[in-house]
Amino acid sequence: PDDGADRSSSILRVEVVSSLEKANKQRAGGSWLVAAAERFNQRQERLSDGRRIEVVVRPIPSGLAAQMLVAGIHRPAGYSPASQQWLELLRHGGITPTLLVPSMVGNRSVIAVRSAAWKQSGGGQLAFGPLLERTLAGQLRMGTCNPYLCSPGLDFMVTLLWTAAGHADKGGTLQAAELDRGSIQRSLELFQQKVSKITPTYIEQIEIWKRRPEALDAMVMAEQSFRQLRREPGFEELLAAPFGVGQDSPLVALPWTTGQERQALERFGRFVTKAPQQGLARNQGIGDPGPAPAR
Repeated sequence: PDDGADRSSSILRVEVVSSLEKANKQRAGGSWLVAAAERFNQRQERLSDGRRIEVVVRPIPSGLAAQMLVAGIHRPAGYSPASQQWLELLRHGGITPTLLVPSMVGNRSVIAVRSAAWKQSGGGQLAFGPLLERTLAGQLRMGTCNPYLCSPGLDFMVTLLWTAAGHADKGGTLQAAELDRGSIQRSLELFQQKVSKITPTYIEQIEIWKRRPEALDAMVMAEQSFRQLRREPGFEELLAAPFGVGQDSPLVALPWTTGQERQALERFGRFVTKAPQQGLARNQGIGDPGPAPAR
């Protein structure tokens, strides 16, 4: 303030740690939650005590943020990973999140694959199983991302183990005891030998692929990024195979979140799930995922 008065107590600033694909202001088409927060802040909503709510969004990869929360390194008021799988890992680490919004926006994991490479490998129905088989057979060069940091990477690893355990045919849920099977261990080891490239996040790998289109035939990513990548020269013919669980971007409060911070987060959650903000999300390729191009 010009008069030098300290009015910091008139604002309740709440920080939301968010997954990268919806909160990275440095990346075109990846800053939906930041834009939504800016719109919310312009409304100057106030709590019952008169303080104005200000939402600040900090982009951190979902898995890294979960590790930081468990370790006590960072204590934001809210957390919005790409997938609810990370909430299970928080609980496993001794932190019980409180679900405020089950889904702020929709997204999902896909394997993007070059149409020519898929046809050359034999074509047919494009799905997770055949893509994995051809990668293990050395017919496709696939890239993925760190499953401890990135939701599509975690989704891919869980789906690989689920498939290796035979659940693709018989259904059911992957059990911890199954992970000790020799067949599952061999499948995992073989994939680690055959995978062409692993980066911390798929966003970094996309940039590498754009610079060196010949480096990969297929890559694990979020559908939002797949749709954006198809607009790039040389990637127009990309196909996609959806897999795994939905990336629904929940919003949670944490054990240290105060009652008033929780109220502020709830207001923000209601704001971003309304039609105008969901329309903004769809403009960036997220929200209400449709059929992915495949044949």
